[in-house]
Amino acid sequence: VAGISHEINQPLATITNFSSAMAMLLQQENLTSEDFDKLNSWTGRILNQTNRISDIIQRLRRFGRPGSQREHFCIVDAVNEALLVTETRTRYNVDQISVNCPSTLSQVHADRIQIEQVLVNLIRNAVDAMDGQEKGQRRISIDAVESGLFIVVTVRDTGPGIPPDSSNSIFESFVTSRKEGMGIGLAISRSIIEAHGGQIRAITDEPCGQLQFTLPVTESGDSSRG
Repeated sequence: VAGISHEINQPLATITNFSSAMAMLLQQENLTSEDFDKLNSWTGRILNQTNRISDIIQRLRRFGRPGSQREHFCIVDAVNEALLVTETRTRYNVDQISVNCPSTLSQVHADRIQIEQVLVNLIRNAVDAMDGQEKGQRRISIDAVESGLFIVVTVRDTGPGIPPDSSNSIFESFVTSRKEGMGIGLAISRSIIEAHGGQIRAITDEPCGQLQFTLPVTESGDSSRG
């Protein structure tokens, strides 16, 4: 139940944020063409997240039936979608986001919605980790490299870092440092990544926060390039 709640809550939160932004903008007088462009873009984002919820529900209905919901895709596409989902949260709380995920990387064969949810959770955790940092110092970087038979994705932030004694416990259910947090995001992320044959870990030997996960590349003979 906690997993389903967390899965659906992410797109619902995005819909709420964009709807609130639209309501505030519509209260202004003499809207410009740029304002209407924003409203049009935000409407598209809301529709996209509504479809995302529909996809999640359809997948839950098919749960346990024969067949897989996995597809071939390039990890950069999942990263870009996750950044769109978290845009309302990062816009005012992050000073710089850098992405280094070449489209030439081999594709992965995975449940794309689930992998995007992992990325959304890691990005939101990075934003929370930088709460209290001075303006201009809040930066997030997302990097993906191909190492052997795996794609390695690293999400870094300029927060205080993860204490070594917490590197394992943060992936346990209901462990959180946030008052409003349920403590299931990283636990669900670990379950998703491990179910896809990868691993997720916290890197604690650097002063900044880093979470990293791996996914197997598509086997040769399949759609191996983006």
